[in-house]
Amino acid sequence: MRRTTVRDHVWLTALVSLAILLLLGWKAGARLEVLQAQSQRLNGAMFAGALVFSALWHTLVGADKWWRILRAQGADVRYWEVFRVRLGSDPIRFATPMKAGEVVNAAYFARREELGFSRAAGSIVFDKSLNFFGTVFWLYVGVAAMAKLPTAGYLGLHTALGIAVLAVVALRPVRQAAVAVAARMHPKLGRLATGVLSAFEEFSPLQKIGFLLYGIVFQLRPLAVCALLFLAMQPDRVPSLQEFLALGSVVVLMSNIPSLGGIGPREATLMAVFAGYADPATLFSVGLMMSFAVQVLPALLGIPLMFPLLRAVTPHPHEAAEPRPPAAAAEPPDSQLPVAQEE
Repeated sequence: MRRTTVRDHVWLTALVSLAILLLLGWKAGARLEVLQAQSQRLNGAMFAGALVFSALWHTLVGADKWWRILRAQGADVRYWEVFRVRLGSDPIRFATPMKAGEVVNAAYFARREELGFSRAAGSIVFDKSLNFFGTVFWLYVGVAAMAKLPTAGYLGLHTALGIAVLAVVALRPVRQAAVAVAARMHPKLGRLATGVLSAFEEFSPLQKIGFLLYGIVFQLRPLAVCALLFLAMQPDRVPSLQEFLALGSVVVLMSNIPSLGGIGPREATLMAVFAGYADPATLFSVGLMMSFAVQVLPALLGIPLMFPLLRAVTPHPHEAAEPRPPAAAAEPPDSQLPVAQEE
C-alpha cells in the first residue's frame, strides 16, 4: 500500500477547493457573462486599494509581530530577515494543508543556538494563537454589539471576558488545566494546547497583554478587506460595522478548514452569512476577490524569496560530511582578542 505524501495532500486540498468553487459557482449562476457584468460595475480604485492594503499589512505588520515575538524569546534577529523568511514561506503555507508550511519557518530559525527547533516552532504557534484570539475577540465584539441586552448583561459579558483573559495570562494552574482537558479530548489536541500555552511561560504578564492586543489589531486585516470589497461591488448596500465584525469573523474562522489557502470554505461561508445583503453571484465574486487579496496575492509576492529560503533550510551533503574542527584549533572570538589601549 503506497504511503501518502505531502504532494498527495496538496492535490487533495486543491481538489476540495476546486470542487467547492464549482458547486458554489453553479448554485450562484456565476456564468461568464454574469462575472463580466460584475467586473464592469466593480470600483477599480477601491479594489486596488484593498489589494495594496492587504499586501502591506500582511507583509510589514505580520513580519513585525513575529519579529517581536522572536526578540522577546531572546533571539538576535533582524526585522528584514524575519520579513524575508515569512514572505518566502507564504507560497509554501498557501499550498500545503493545515499550515504545514510553517515547519519551514521553524527549520530556518532552528539553526540559531538561542532558539532550537522547539522554541522556534513555539514562536510560530504563539503567533498563530494571537491571530486566533484576535478573530475570536472581533467575533465577540460584533455579536455583543448586535445583541439586544440590558446594561447589566453587557457588563456581565465584558467582565467575564476580562476575567477569562487575565486567567489565561496570569494563572499557570488554569493553563495546565486547559492542557489536561484538551489532552483528554485527544492527544494531538493536548500537544497543540501545550505548544500554544507554553509560550506564555516565557513572557511577563505585561508582554502577554501587549501581544494579545497586537493580535487583535492585526486581525482587522481580513475584516477590512471584506468591507472594502463590499464597497467596491455595491457601495449602496453594505452591512453595518458590527455585522462586518461578527459575520466577517465567522468567515475568517471557517477559512481555516483544510483546503487550498481557505479557498472554497471562505466563499461558501461568506455566501451563507451575508446572504441577505447581495445576490449569490455578487457574494461569490466578493469571496473570490477576498481569497485573492488575503491568500493568493501574498503567495505570489513570496515566490522570488521562496527558493533562497528552501536552499537555506535544506542540508547540503558536503556540509554533513565535513568534520568540524576541534575546539582548540578554532579562533577565539573577537571579545577574547587583545585590544590595543588608546593613548
